[in-house]
Amino acid sequence: MRHLLRSFAQAVALVVLVLLGAEAGLWVFHQGAFGEPNFYEADEELGIRLIPNSKMRLSYLGVTPFTDVQINELGFRGGPHPAPGEDDVVVVGDSLTFGLGVNIDQTYPVLLQQQMGGNTAVINYGVPAYQAYEMNLSLERILQHRHPRRVIYAISVGRFLGRSPAPFLSRINFDNGWLIAGKRGNIKVPLPLPGFMMRHSHVVNLIRQTMRDPPREEFTRKIVQIRRVELHKSGMEAKKERSRLAGSEWFELMGPDGSPRAWSRLTAQLRDLKKVMAGRESDLTLLILPQDFVLHAEAWEKYDVEPADMSLVRLLVEDLAASAAALGFDVLDVSSAIQAAGPTTTLPRDWHLSPLGHKVIAKELADHFVQMSSGKQDNSVKLPSVGGVF
Repeated sequence: MRHLLRSFAQAVALVVLVLLGAEAGLWVFHQGAFGEPNFYEADEELGIRLIPNSKMRLSYLGVTPFTDVQINELGFRGGPHPAPGEDDVVVVGDSLTFGLGVNIDQTYPVLLQQQMGGNTAVINYGVPAYQAYEMNLSLERILQHRHPRRVIYAISVGRFLGRSPAPFLSRINFDNGWLIAGKRGNIKVPLPLPGFMMRHSHVVNLIRQTMRDPPREEFTRKIVQIRRVELHKSGMEAKKERSRLAGSEWFELMGPDGSPRAWSRLTAQLRDLKKVMAGRESDLTLLILPQDFVLHAEAWEKYDVEPADMSLVRLLVEDLAASAAALGFDVLDVSSAIQAAGPTTTLPRDWHLSPLGHKVIAKELADHFVQMSSGKQDNSVKLPSVGGVF
């Protein structure tokens, strides 16, 4: 019996040594980096939030150089937030605003603060996977303790305008810090391990990747294909509504040229946003961020997806801008600037913004605010179309 126990202990020790060696080897090979974020935890209202005081090295989807991501004590990217000030600018958004794939000093909120100068603090409250539902709730919390001069509310065209809005928990789930974006896209690892190991072990992450079906590249391509279809369908609906309104004698919204506009599918969320902003002295700028394949034909090759004509997305953006303006919000669409800067405004294997993309957006925002202060702003929407056959 003693011999069996000794043999069992030796076998367990050997397994532990092998696993420790594998963990060390993977850590060295990946230089401590993971290919996806693993810093999410449950929130009763929002579904998820970022784990306060967490950090990780991220090689997003294998893109180098690595980025070091720090989450502060409030659960947002970066270091401690400054004390509330009357010149604050608050930015809420999703992963494009958060800056997946770039370092924090390369994100447009930080670059905007550098350009605005003075006592202005531009604070990044972007959280990956958030949409309008979560952003409104998050902003309501933020405004309870901070009273900024301006709120920048960033809407990602590809994620927000293609489908009907829904709360987080009906769209996505998470497990031990990792997002689960689909039943086949990100499978839970059924291992009875502590949460720390589930988040920080490279061996466990390798098991996750082995179990994942399909691989991340295929899953990304699938998401692009889904968004392409959703945006096209929504664009066709917008085209029919535009034609109907053009034949009417009366319509509520119109563009700069006097042509009709329809209420956006995000109008309910915009009305909720207006309620959040009611009674506050803060101004709000609705920032419209494009999807790369809407603007750059080269993006289709990046995703290995057949090219499609996405020109009808212009109607969705025009309706969104008109709806937001009718509710009293300032609107800035940066699509023209992003297209002019070229396809390198997004990451090589993904739709998230590259350092160049963030730089372009920061400049557009800074110029926009200068024009506003001088009374020369132009709120007309300029979203170029991309050729191709859907």
